[in-house]
Amino acid sequence: SAGSVASGRVGACAVNEAIDATVVPRGIGDALAAAFPEAQPVWPLRVLGHGFRSVVVATASGVVFRIGKCPEAAAGYAREARLLPRLQRRLPVAVPEPRWHRGPCAAFPNGVIGYPLLAGQPLGDRLPAGADRQRIAADLAAFLVALHRFPVEDAADVALPGPATEQARLVALRDAVLPFLMEALPAAAARHLAEWWDGLLADESLRGYRPALVHGDLWNENILVDPAGTRVTGILDFENAAVSDPARDLATLRHLGPRFATEVLRRYAAAAGGLDARFAHRIQRWWELREFDGLAYALRVDDPVERDDALRKIRNGPLFRSG
Repeated sequence: SAGSVASGRVGACAVNEAIDATVVPRGIGDALAAAFPEAQPVWPLRVLGHGFRSVVVATASGVVFRIGKCPEAAAGYAREARLLPRLQRRLPVAVPEPRWHRGPCAAFPNGVIGYPLLAGQPLGDRLPAGADRQRIAADLAAFLVALHRFPVEDAADVALPGPATEQARLVALRDAVLPFLMEALPAAAARHLAEWWDGLLADESLRGYRPALVHGDLWNENILVDPAGTRVTGILDFENAAVSDPARDLATLRHLGPRFATEVLRRYAAAAGGLDARFAHRIQRWWELREFDGLAYALRVDDPVERDDALRKIRNGPLFRSG
């Protein structure tokens, strides 16, 4: 990996080294400067964060680049590059403006996307002390109503995943994680989980909703607020956007606690003119599903640290919390 960094090629190993050290190797910055000269100056380049698919860096010129760590990242970036320009000025909060984008290439095998830095800071795992909880809840509800009302036919050529592929995705997810979980969990817990998966895949409510454009990963790290916590300033990371169940976007807000998520839901329901009868049930289903994607990723790339963390979250999560 050292040789690939020196040559300017940003492979998965080089990106992971940048994350571990929180210092960006020179080759990554040089590759960005060569690919996107209009985004200079690049240095100093700093790491903002990382996830399963991307490492996120910011340049001295105020450009944020997300650099792919796996092939799925490139597909997500391409989706964002097509979708986000259509959302500009149609939502009540700021979203990234993807001015710089490359698909898989020699310098970035898993793609790269860049946008001007948005104002605000990630919400984190709790609201800031003294935060205006009601205002933030209202801002999130307004964002979700506007997003879910976006005409899906206007994004038809964006090639978003749709309801027709969702059941197949859930079956594939079950098949990816269940064999490991049957071995890793005590017998009673494993039986409970297998029965839960059977019930989920047979749940007609997960196929009986009105499809909408959804963010797909609206948890606290993708929500920007001003430093005082008085308002939402932006929403990040649309690479999981899909035409799907709007309840998905309400489920992930439970990371901020059930009381706050309920307040957002109350405001969302009022602004949307009501909810269908199974909406709350589907929120619970999507919340229960939340950690399985992380486990599937960890198993696919053979990452024992992420695997054990996902297993811990599942064991401590809503499926087993009642004992």
